[in-house]
Amino acid sequence: MPLVLSPKQINFRTLLPALTFTLGFIIVGAAGTERLASSLEWLLAFLSDNFGAFLLLFGLSILFIVIGLTFTRVGDLRLGGTNAKPDFSYSTWFAIALNGCIGTGILFWAMGEPIFHMAKPPAAASAGPFTREAAIFAVAQTFTHWTLVQYGLYTFCAVVVGILAWNFHRALGITTFLEEFVSPRVYLIIKDFTHTACICCIAGAVSCSMGVGIMQISSGLGFLNIIDPSPMVWFVIVSMLAFVYTISALLGIKRGLNILSKICTAIFASLMIYAVVVGPT
Repeated sequence: MPLVLSPKQINFRTLLPALTFTLGFIIVGAAGTERLASSLEWLLAFLSDNFGAFLLLFGLSILFIVIGLTFTRVGDLRLGGTNAKPDFSYSTWFAIALNGCIGTGILFWAMGEPIFHMAKPPAAASAGPFTREAAIFAVAQTFTHWTLVQYGLYTFCAVVVGILAWNFHRALGITTFLEEFVSPRVYLIIKDFTHTACICCIAGAVSCSMGVGIMQISSGLGFLNIIDPSPMVWFVIVSMLAFVYTISALLGIKRGLNILSKICTAIFASLMIYAVVVGPT
């Protein structure tokens, strides 16, 4: 894959709306951080109060569906056909899935979430801070957010897209399954809108991971008395992370994400072993 895309390879019907929305969001945030934060907190509370139970049940339902597919004939399907060979080993796929799906989050919020919920359990948990009930709630929430449920969601989408693309030779995209159910004109609108939304979601997810990564790296440098955290330090860190992320994305899975995932997984495993051996545990 070339590092520079030609204009013919870019879908501007998708890119321009996503770019406009993302830049607008950044401008609004820069103009009034506190106002934007309060608006997002209200939106989060609204979604949690009105759709929280649905989202949990939906995630669990998808997990059970994926488990069911594993033990049916669908689980015996080989992507690409009967004689297809995998591009990577299981260990490589594990590294890619670990870094491409949860990445920085598992080093940040996966560690902080159980502590946060144990110290400040929500009213719905019916538990006091630092009690046994609060600990059970905290661990249950963490397992829901960081283990099988989220990978069930990823797997369900991957199975649909993978079978259509590699076994039925359809276009590689998340809207391909709708192609036979709607007219070409309607499908084009749905496709562009969905891809635009996906770009915005990816931009938000990457910025979130990058944000917590910056906080971790800068606070670690400050804790070790190497350099005090400051806006200039944050800028240098984000520039380095953006450079690595962009090059990895442009190089593709085989030359980019594959190599980067292996390096990060090796570092992650080494740090985990170090923490277990020398503590504090």
